[in-house]
Amino acid sequence: EQLSRRELIAAYEGLQGASQYGPLQGYPLAAVSARILFVSRPRGTPPDAIRKACAEALAEAVERAQPVLLEPLMTVELRAPESHVGSLLRQLTGKRRADVHEVGMPSESTADQRHLLRAEVPLSSLVGYANALRSLT
Repeated sequence: EQLSRRELIAAYEGLQGASQYGPLQGYPLAAVSARILFVSRPRGTPPDAIRKACAEALAEAVERAQPVLLEPLMTVELRAPESHVGSLLRQLTGKRRADVHEVGMPSESTADQRHLLRAEVPLSSLVGYANALRSLT
């Protein structure tokens, strides 16, 4: 049995509503398409129940798909003495959600004895980082 116009609207609203608040920090879903392949319901099912069922089905499907957060990333390169490397790494990998790519040792051939730290950090996590960096070092 086909869905009535009211039921189709309710199903669409359920999918639309569920896509506005995604599982990753509550951001809306992007680049997602959904199709309703089959609906089984007793006669007289209220549109609100269909709306809720579609929203729950989309939320469950998105969780199973293992979504990723799309956000701008910045490459951060720091040079610091050995005494600060640990606190900088803790700050970057914790609160700042950085993906550290390199922790380089000082070169014996140069006078610069600072360690190189290279990481990718979400742009949103870098707000206020200059002040935090000054207080850490």
